[in-house]
Parts: sequence; structure tokens; C-alpha cells
Amino acid sequence: MTKRGMRGFAAGMLVACGIIAFFYYQIFQPANGGKTNSSETLTSKNVHKFLLDHHLVAVDQKEYHHLQKSKPHKNNKVIYRTRLYITSGMSTEDIAGNLQEFKIIKNKKDFLKYLKEHNLEEKIQPGHYDLGNNMSLAEIVNKITT
Repeated sequence: MTKRGMRGFAAGMLVACGIIAFFYYQIFQPANGGKTNSSETLTSKNVHKFLLDHHLVAVDQKEYHHLQKSKPHKNNKVIYRTRLYITSGMSTEDIAGNLQEFKIIKNKKDFLKYLKEHNLEEKIQPGHYDLGNNMSLAEIVNKITT
């Protein structure tokens, strides 16, 4: 590149940066400095309503730190629950995969084997079912086939 070409390139970069800076600082910045104009004031009633609407719980800092430090006991078993949606045309493989993904069953092969042994592969009904990992294979299959 020649000396003249290098100068032209540098001048073009300066002009481009100037144009970008102009648009950034003059055009895209809100007139009020980025602050929102909210007519709603923050009250404990509003916070409480928001928490209830979003199924959340507020805890104080001391309790939060206590919960962070406490570890679950080895005897405590984690219970997973899910709502399984079965649509017509879903294969038993899909259903078993979903159950394993949501940790309702440990092994989808055992589930498929149970269905086959009891001739229930074709008896699964479309619908939505509330299931948990504390249910046995028989209970899960009974629920989705009746």
C-alpha cells in the first residue's frame, strides 16, 4: 500500500468513527438519560403481589445464607414431578425418553420391557398425566394406560 493510500484509509476510519459516535451519543440515547418513567411506586404490597403471581418466595439474607450452607442429608431422596403430555401418534420410545429425561424413570429400557411383557404398548392413552419418580413402573403404566 502506498503512503497516499494509507492516509486515505486512516482518514476514512476517522470519519467512520465520528459518524458512529454521533449516532451513538445523539440519536440512540434516550432524552431522559436511560431512566424509565414508571408511574407505579414500589411498595411492599406490589412486591408481595409480584411474588405471588410468579410463584416466588422472598427470604431474608440470614435465611438465604443458612440455606446455601445447609446440605441435604444422605437419607433425603429428591422427588421429581412432571406433567407428561402424550399426544396421539407418539411412540413408546418417545414417551420413555421423556420420562427418563425428566428423571421419572431411571432406565427407559426397563419401561419399554415392562410395557412389552404386559402387552400394554398399544394401550397408552393420549392426555396429560402428573407423574413422579416416587411412583413404581406399574403405577406409571397404569396411569397412562387407563
